[in-house]
Amino acid sequence: MASTMTFPSRPSTWWEPSTRRWRTPNAWRKNSSAAKAMIPEKIKFEILTPTRKLFSSEVTAVRVPGAGGYFGVYPGHTPFVATLQTGEVKVQIDDQYRYFATNGGFIEVLPDSVSIMADAAEAAESIDLKRAEEARARALKRIKEGRKAWDVPRAQAALARAMNRIQVAAKL
Repeated sequence: MASTMTFPSRPSTWWEPSTRRWRTPNAWRKNSSAAKAMIPEKIKFEILTPTRKLFSSEVTAVRVPGAGGYFGVYPGHTPFVATLQTGEVKVQIDDQYRYFATNGGFIEVLPDSVSIMADAAEAAESIDLKRAEEARARALKRIKEGRKAWDVPRAQAALARAMNRIQVAAKL
């Protein structure tokens, strides 16, 4: 039995030519410009931790550390929810950038808003670099000692958090 599906890039399996009119690229352009008019220029963005609202503002774009790597969110983005890894959140407000160190959590993306529910988060300007360096040294020491099997993965996670804080603080 022949397929009844037709594709513009593949010849039909029917004997008779199709009488269906294909959409032209001009029609696509008209539709996309109408859709673009509905997309806002900025999105409402907020970072929440279990204890407080760390940041809330209208932003142009956001780059976050997802489970599969970093991804960007712009106004009009498709809605979704994802998990976050330890990493740097980069927020663009017009021509300026702000940086935040986050340690896991979730992100909820809607066409006009983005919410990050982080396990822990800090703005780059509020990171105590000396304390972060001390945490890094403690984590390295615990990894070298590795007394218990469960201690090494915990020390590696602590090292990743400390390195993230150091890298984000260096952005200033």
